[in-house]
Amino acid sequence: MRKKALAVGERLAALDPDGVTTQQDVAEVRWENGQTDGPIATLKALIDRPSGPTSLAMMYASVGRTKDAAAVLETALQGPGTLPQTWPESFRIAAGYLRQAPARIALPADPPHLDRVGFAYLYIGAPEHAFDNYEDWIKSGQTGGQGNSFSYVWNDAYAPARKTKAFKQFARDAGMVAYWRQRGWPDLCHPTGRDDFVCS
Repeated sequence: MRKKALAVGERLAALDPDGVTTQQDVAEVRWENGQTDGPIATLKALIDRPSGPTSLAMMYASVGRTKDAAAVLETALQGPGTLPQTWPESFRIAAGYLRQAPARIALPADPPHLDRVGFAYLYIGAPEHAFDNYEDWIKSGQTGGQGNSFSYVWNDAYAPARKTKAFKQFARDAGMVAYWRQRGWPDLCHPTGRDDFVCS
């Protein structure tokens, strides 16, 4: 699945080498396939795009550079651009979490949903909350997430999160499990019994 996406992404990059949306999308697909240096360099060059800071921070965090990830979000808060209404508070909270990572942080029973920066929960011992924003998107009708965001969960950084009940619920709610049962399971997941499945 990821390899097929990468092959398509590389063809798109060859067809549209100057398109900034293509550059970011392909960088994210490369990151999902385990590449880091090239995607980070690409996102640094695209930092002024609305979703540039979130993707760059996500990539930095995935390679253990959580302080750099926090700095990206903090810089975005100070920049001249305007962020969507709910993003500034999410950025502030996520940056605070990332500054404390990899420490386990005690969270309230219903921690804040962090929009596109929910990945921060991966690094503070709460991987099950990395899907809170995904569930919000599903409830709002965005069954595929914002952009290609649902594909981010296949990066290795999400491996602990893919073992949680929250991921199973998300995969069911997003229609993934029904799709897999009809079309075949991805390389990281397989069915167990009639109604359950596991992912690595």
